Amino acid sequence: MSNKRSNEQMENRLSELENENKNLQKLYEAATAINSDFSLENTLKTIASHIAGVFNSSGCTILLWLREKNQLKSLIDYNKFYPDKTDELSRIYDLNKYPATLHALETNQILHVRIDDPAADELEIALMKKQEIFESLALPLTAGKQVLD
Repeated sequence: MSNKRSNEQMENRLSELENENKNLQKLYEAATAINSDFSLENTLKTIASHIAGVFNSSGCTILLWLREKNQLKSLIDYNKFYPDKTDELSRIYDLNKYPATLHALETNQILHVRIDDPAADELEIALMKKQEIFESLALPLTAGKQVLD
């Protein structure tokens, strides 16, 4: 193996380790913050802000799946540009209007939608435009293989 290739592999691995270290640091910070305040609202705010940081995103919304009602309930909507305005919203979304999201929950899959994706569901794109969201990544929370609701 050439020295150039070996150096490139070492640089790539070093970069991976640095990213892993940053994510572990963010996880540690989140755990420390969560342990300092046991209120649900502040815990959710902390989780949302740290998730946004891990994904290098401007925001994060935490939604609760109300499986029996086929709805999502917004618990926290965090925006790093307006962190003081982070609050509990209790907004309800009817999953019958958002079949891609429902399918992702039912099949425990990640849903990635870009506002310029011509294959994306029209109602999901309309909601993203209304909320000024350009890219969305939905990650179902699971325990084992079951999506939490």
